[in-house]
Amino acid sequence: MITTRLRRGVKIVRTWNFVLVPIAVILLLGGFAHAGRIDTAVDRLDAGWTAIRPMSASDAEHAETLDELVDVADLVVVATIREVEFGRTVGDESEPCRYGCSIAYYANAYLDVEDVVAGSPAYQGDVVLDLLMTERDQLRQLQESLPGQRALFILRHKGENARRMGLSPEVQEARWLYYRLVSSQALYRDDGGKVRPPVGAEDEFVLAQRGRGFDALVREVSDLARN
Repeated sequence: MITTRLRRGVKIVRTWNFVLVPIAVILLLGGFAHAGRIDTAVDRLDAGWTAIRPMSASDAEHAETLDELVDVADLVVVATIREVEFGRTVGDESEPCRYGCSIAYYANAYLDVEDVVAGSPAYQGDVVLDLLMTERDQLRQLQESLPGQRALFILRHKGENARRMGLSPEVQEARWLYYRLVSSQALYRDDGGKVRPPVGAEDEFVLAQRGRGFDALVREVSDLARN
């Protein structure tokens, strides 16, 4: 603003343009490169999870404490996501969407379990995490970003949950192979030995886990499950 009002200021700035412009370009490029490194690291951990819903405090099952969250879980595991594939479509895509659509798209994430912290698997074989996508086209984003991620997963068994809700045997059977996160509060990723909370975390007890030792959190959850 000074350069537009003071003639001397304009002269000084113009005199140094040949110096200031290259310096500014170098600083900007360096800043963008540095920001790119940070953003890339964050994206690798967070990008896929932003394509999954819900990721807010509006979950149907919303805990007030870590103890409460663990208490309602059917299974808690430390696991690494091995692969992600398209799961299923719920709803009829052939129906015209005249009054709004109620179609849901699910991806399946296959977990390599290394430690069962609480509960026991409902069946032998892979633990399959059911992921509700915001759009079908986001499958590729999940496939590129989620495999290899290690985390503490606090899970609800969908078949058992259907039984508790009194849903039909057919619905229970259809859901028996799948687990889901208890809520958006229920995923704690191992970021180089430190905890990275869920994307979109809002609750104080969840945010308090950020940067904590991952193994220490696993031990605490194990203790809570036994008490």
